[in-house]
Amino acid sequence: MDETTAMKITGHKTAAMFRRYDIKTTDDLHEASGKVVKYHARKARKTGANNAKLTQKAVGGEGK
Repeated sequence: MDETTAMKITGHKTAAMFRRYDIKTTDDLHEASGKVVKYHARKARKTGANNAKLTQKAVGGEGK
């Protein structure tokens, strides 16, 4: 993957900052990818819970 694409994925704004956190080992890669997966899973659960509350309110439920 090229540096520009990787920077878009990680959210780094500058190449200097991206290189500062350069991954050195495959263990680092596995750890980082695991953290990304966990983050997205938590975000999806939270979004799903919020959507359920909104739906419940829309149909006249408590929304708790």
